[in-house]
Amino acid sequence: MNDSIFTSLFNQYEISNKLIDLILKNGTIKEFTPSETFLHEGQSDYSFAYLIVKGSIEVYLDSIVKKTLLYTHRHTELSILANYNNLFNNQPVNLSYISIDHSIIVSLPLDLILTWSNQYPIILQAYLKSQQNHCDSILNLIKSYHKITLKSRMFNYLKQKSFYFKSNEITLPHQQIANDLNCSRETVSRYLKDFEQKNILKRNIRSITLL
Repeated sequence: MNDSIFTSLFNQYEISNKLIDLILKNGTIKEFTPSETFLHEGQSDYSFAYLIVKGSIEVYLDSIVKKTLLYTHRHTELSILANYNNLFNNQPVNLSYISIDHSIIVSLPLDLILTWSNQYPIILQAYLKSQQNHCDSILNLIKSYHKITLKSRMFNYLKQKSFYFKSNEITLPHQQIANDLNCSRETVSRYLKDFEQKNILKRNIRSITLL
């Protein structure tokens, strides 16, 4: 991506040319395709933060046996993602960030982000708001486990996927749904069959269509 295209993406955020130049000078710009992982467990990127210029991101908690979907970060304004668990130590990350659609992300040293936060209000606002969204999303996830059944969570999950993909037809393996909802593949198949019998969705060979 050339600098002029990158600069044009920032025009919507009312960022000064000086700050754009600093980001171009110190950051690494990368583009990611749908379903591509740009940070995963075991990478020692605790000293970096990620400026989301375009696109939406799914955040997963990694463990030895599986990934658990924590929340979806839908990009509507300038956002900064950091490895929140490792701000105070050098342990490997335990979060995965996966691009939902075409995403443009700038990797920047975390200490530089913190320095700029004292100089540029838009960086401070983006950093603090992203941290707040991170905490709020996890709290909401915890509450949802207590308040609603797995079947309801699965239905909400499918609606959310339909919204992000901008289509009623969702192409997702049953095993991925099971991993995201922390349940068995057999449970996913059983609930999808039940939804189909209630005319909520239609199961296809390789996809699901919400009715």
